[in-house]
Amino acid sequence: MKWRTCFLVLMAGFAVACNTQHSHDAKPEDGAAATVQSATAAPSSDLELNNGNKWKADALTMLHARALQQIIDSALAQSPANHAATTARLEAELSKMVSDCKMKGPDHDALHLWLEPFMNMVKTYKQDSVAASQGTQLQALQQQTRLFNMYFEE
Repeated sequence: MKWRTCFLVLMAGFAVACNTQHSHDAKPEDGAAATVQSATAAPSSDLELNNGNKWKADALTMLHARALQQIIDSALAQSPANHAATTARLEAELSKMVSDCKMKGPDHDALHLWLEPFMNMVKTYKQDSVAASQGTQLQALQQQTRLFNMYFEE
C-alpha cells in the first residue's frame, strides 16, 4: 500500500512541477515545435518532431522507456496477462521515470506530450476488470511506447 501512496504523491508532484505554460511563439533558436504548449494541455497526437529531428531524451529517461516497453511486451506475450502484476510493474517504472527525470526545456515539454497520455492509459488499464479489454489496453500502451521511439532518442 505504501508504494501506491508514494506513486500518487510522485505523480502529483510531477504534475505540479511541470505544469508550466509555454508560448505559442517559439523562437527558432530554441528548437521547440509550435505544438509544445503546456504539460497538461496536449494529447500525444500533438507531439511532433523537433524541426524534423527526434527530441533528445536523457539516458535515464531512455532506460525507463525501454523498461516500460519490456513490461508491456512481456505482458502481451502472456495469455492472459497477469493484470495486477503488470499494473504494479508499470506504475513502479513510471514512478522511477518521474523521480529520475532531470530533463529541461523543449525536450522535456515534448516528453510530457508523450508521457501524460501514457500515464492516463496505465490508469485506464489498471481500472479495467475485463480480460479481453485489458488486452486491447495493453496493445494501446504498446502503440504509445512505439511513439516514444519515433519521437525520442538519446
